[in-house]
Order: sequence, then structure tokens, then C-alpha cells
Amino acid sequence: MSFYIANCLISLLLLITETTIIKNISGNYFGLQLMLIPFTYYFMLFMLKYNKNCKKQKNTQKLRTLSFLIYLTHEYIHFIYIKLSQVIHFNPIFENSLIKYIIIVSATIVISNLIITLSNKEKFKFLKKLY
Repeated sequence: MSFYIANCLISLLLLITETTIIKNISGNYFGLQLMLIPFTYYFMLFMLKYNKNCKKQKNTQKLRTLSFLIYLTHEYIHFIYIKLSQVIHFNPIFENSLIKYIIIVSATIVISNLIITLSNKEKFKFLKKLY
């Protein structure tokens, strides 16, 4: 397991280095980050190894559903954040990329969990069609 953690951390450090270099050279363009490929690969290997050690199958099913909903809703939340920032001029602190990231990811996770929770209620069973 330490092999997976080490490779994940090394690729994460390389990703942070690449992002820093891109930011210094080109400003704010982060469209292509090649180190995301090895980071994602090693992170998935780590999660698969961790999942084999995990005995709770129900949590695995919820994580699968949650990850799919995060995948579906993330771009919409990002789009909504951009449109809101154009209409409502936020405080300059909200233009910080780390703050933006935290807000968008948090909102995505909360909305995805809300969809799962509501879809288990009789009144909102139609939400299960999303996943």
C-alpha cells in the first residue's frame, strides 16, 4: 500500500510543480496538465487497493453513485459560479483560484449528496433517473 501512496504523492508534487510553472509562464491557462494522467492513475490504483481492504460494500455503492453525480454536476456548478460572478460582483477574495476551487467542489459534493438523500424519499424518486 505504501507503494501506491508514494507514487500518488510524487505525481501530486509533479502536478503542483507543473501547475506552478504553467501559471508563471502563461498566466492563468490551466487547460492542459499532463501530470493529471499519472496522478489519476496512481490515485485510482490506491483507491482500488484500499477498496479491497474495505469490507463495507454499501459504502462502496454510495461512493460510486456519489462520484458519478459529482462528475455530472461539477461542470454545471462551475458554470453557475462563473455566471453569478459576472452578475454579482463578488469580493476580490472570491477571484482567488483556491477559494473558487473550494467553493465549487464543496457545492458539488453537497448537491450530489442532496440528490442521493432526496432520491431515497418517496416524493423525489424521480431523481434516481439521474444515476
